[in-house]
Amino acid sequence: MLTSLAYGAELVVSHRSKSPNDPFEAEIATAMNAVGLKCGGGANTERLQKYGRVMEILALAKASQREITDKERKEVEENVKELVRILTGKEDISIMPDAGEIDIASLLIKMLAIESVSGTEEATNAGIPSAAATLFLGKTGIIRFKGSTPLGTSAGVDEAIHYVDSIIEPSDTTRKYADLFKDAGDGTFRFKKDVVLQAVKSKNDDKLMALWRKSRRYDGKGCMDAVKHIESVLADAFVGRKLMKLGSLLDTDKELLALELEQAISAGRIAKSASKEEKIQAMQRKGVLGMNAILSMSLALGRAVAASDSKELWQLIREMAGETMAKFVDANTKGAKGKKKSLVDLKTTDFDELQTIFREASAGAIKDGKNITELLREQLPVYPA
Repeated sequence: MLTSLAYGAELVVSHRSKSPNDPFEAEIATAMNAVGLKCGGGANTERLQKYGRVMEILALAKASQREITDKERKEVEENVKELVRILTGKEDISIMPDAGEIDIASLLIKMLAIESVSGTEEATNAGIPSAAATLFLGKTGIIRFKGSTPLGTSAGVDEAIHYVDSIIEPSDTTRKYADLFKDAGDGTFRFKKDVVLQAVKSKNDDKLMALWRKSRRYDGKGCMDAVKHIESVLADAFVGRKLMKLGSLLDTDKELLALELEQAISAGRIAKSASKEEKIQAMQRKGVLGMNAILSMSLALGRAVAASDSKELWQLIREMAGETMAKFVDANTKGAKGKKKSLVDLKTTDFDELQTIFREASAGAIKDGKNITELLREQLPVYPA
């Protein structure tokens, strides 16, 4: 999105052709002050979820402006005292003068750990599934954060891979029955189009039959393998972590991309000694764990991180975009003639005004023949070194 703004485009956020009810497009559109949000699709529920989320954000913005009363403040103070009594066993409790302003929910959420991660298939408006990740916090798991991502019909060479069950990883089975499989050219296999059930049955091999059945679900578009990736590799990296230890949105996304790279190297898809650009391309493609696994986990983690900071996901996205634009402007207008805002001032500039300043700085960088993508990566280093 920042690259688009840098080249003078306006932002219109659109869902992909097959979307679950997750309203993350509304979060992105609101965060970036997009000129439009387009949500069509074959199911009104999906459309209403996304447009409804925009209305919800507006309503919450109004609610957050409400001043708490003295009575409410005293109630909060008593709640804080009661919490300290329970935790310490002490009766004589004194609290800070501003304790009544504390957001107890946010304070407690920071202290909670991710106890488990559930991966599930999530229906889209087209009836075929995507994947969803749900984080369960606290010993009871009653506090939950979920994310699920859409899929589209296009699959360009640079697009992230929506991992489906017709994708078959190399194994003893693919080697033993090589005549039944075709090489997809990316290190994975598919059943040949002319293979029929009877041919698979004739091999009398349970593992082969399990692969066949899985690859036939939803005409090969099931996402149980992506679900498995959520509940294994991704869950293992985050279960047991307290929210206060997760870091920022940038930190969690960088960790998820590092897991994809690690798995790609382990699977032999890319050499450990590969160039930086080759590694970035592997992380962008997400061909081992799957876009539907990684981005769903990213959304769930992002919502948890936001809640621990008494915010919502769209607010953190806006903050990250604003900080990146401010750093970009500061780094690429050094020595510029005329009055120039400091980095501190840029970070507190109105978001729309900052976008205008960012576009102007970008136009200058483009005129000088600089690579906008590289300049942005310097300020938003999401890809691990």
